Amino acid sequence: IVETNLGCTDTAAQTITIHPSPVVDLSINGNCLNEGTILADLTTIAGSSSIDSIHWQFGDNTFGNDSIENHNYNATGTYSVQLFAQSDQGCADSLVQTVFVNPNPLADFSIADTCVFQSINLNNNSNIASGTITSYEWDFGDNSNSNLFEPNHPFNQAGVYNVQLVAISDSACTDTSNLSLTIHPQPLSDFTFTSSCFNASFIDASNIASGSINDYAWDFGDMNTASIQNPNYIYTANGNYTVSLQTISDFGCVHDTSKNINIFNNFTADFVLSNSQICSGDCIQFSDSSTVHTSGTYTWAFSDGQTSNLKNPLVCFQNSGEIPLGIDVQYKVETHSGCVDSITYTNYIQVYPRPTAYFTYTPEDPSISNPYLVFQNQSTNAGSFTWNFGDNETSAVVSPSHVYPEIAKEYSVVLTAYDQSANCHDTYQTTISIADEILFFIPNAFSPNSGSINNTFQPEFTSGVDIYNFRMQLFNRWGEIVFETQDPSIGWDGQYQNQFVAQAAYVWKIDFTETMSDKKHTYSGYVTLVR
Repeated sequence: IVETNLGCTDTAAQTITIHPSPVVDLSINGNCLNEGTILADLTTIAGSSSIDSIHWQFGDNTFGNDSIENHNYNATGTYSVQLFAQSDQGCADSLVQTVFVNPNPLADFSIADTCVFQSINLNNNSNIASGTITSYEWDFGDNSNSNLFEPNHPFNQAGVYNVQLVAISDSACTDTSNLSLTIHPQPLSDFTFTSSCFNASFIDASNIASGSINDYAWDFGDMNTASIQNPNYIYTANGNYTVSLQTISDFGCVHDTSKNINIFNNFTADFVLSNSQICSGDCIQFSDSSTVHTSGTYTWAFSDGQTSNLKNPLVCFQNSGEIPLGIDVQYKVETHSGCVDSITYTNYIQVYPRPTAYFTYTPEDPSISNPYLVFQNQSTNAGSFTWNFGDNETSAVVSPSHVYPEIAKEYSVVLTAYDQSANCHDTYQTTISIADEILFFIPNAFSPNSGSINNTFQPEFTSGVDIYNFRMQLFNRWGEIVFETQDPSIGWDGQYQNQFVAQAAYVWKIDFTETMSDKKHTYSGYVTLVR
């Protein structure tokens, strides 16, 4: 109805249709940075009307038109999300909701390659800008996992594993980190051994799946060790020993093993000797009589300071004292097969002082006219004596006297001096010469043809005259030779040219060589021929 100002009216009628407006609704799922926020259109409309279009404003100056939007926010914070909806009749509505975009955690860790059966060394370095990380999910790649912050996990097999860490925040935001881990094989320690006496030989039998074995550590069970692959070791005593071998790979993986071994030395060192009681200066032959063996090293030690490395040495001993000296003997044998033994004898050898025999005698120049000698015994360290005078005569007197025959001769005189025990002796020998002398008698008168005696002129030689170098001459007063002979056994009977000479004094001359040397002698004188 329309009425003018003048009161005029008119009426008109028309039908109007009222359409429903959209009821805008939406859902938001996911609020983690860079993970995509799912925005879903949940708008409805009544009756036969339908939604013709929608429009999103994400609050970060970006837009969308799909009923479901997966939108990535590039920064954390609060965003106003607005959804516009319009029906096919042009009716429209909108709705604004707030979304908070949370930071994602940063999953981060470090890990070091290690050896099988050893716990890995994990360092969890995960962090988050705001909020907290509430849980962790570890996957070790060997069908095992953990929710601990830094779990200790050993691997039972060598190989390469992918280790994964998932960090989860209090807003259910997640991050994942993966690292490759190499688990190195452990060496398998093993060895064999042989033993002979105290010597043991160890042979390494260890192995490793990959890599190499670089180091060996042996413990022989007696506080001694070695670091070579195949050691030889000499024990010092019988017994049971626990021998350990530790092998170390090129990566440092370690394995230990041990075995019990029995060491039994049935070798016995011993010796025999030629004499155990000797005199000073004498030698003893030592001979090895140890358990049968092929070769080795031999060590002899004697208490007087002497040593030897011969198997069968000849050793001489001295005793400058006045009483017997006891000698200790120590003998050690080390065979090349590792057998070792030693033996010690105390005062095993007695070394007696050796006496010194010596004597002098008077007179120093005995002769056939004085063959009586007195011996002065000057021996030392002696208790008894034996004399041999060289003429089949002996004596046991300390300082004897002795009379030799009255003949010129050399005698070997031997003095044997014995110590108090009569075990040791010494001898002294010297040659004594009973000197010859020129002894003769020449008569000064004779009467030929006067009887049975004194018929010839003939010198009587007792000693000292070489009868083979002899001459006797007799001269008358005119110097004529009335008699001459070269035989001292022939005398002058007073004849000259087969006639008796007159009673008178005659000159005799005798030439001869002495028996003691080649010295010549000449004697002359007068003899009276008496009728």
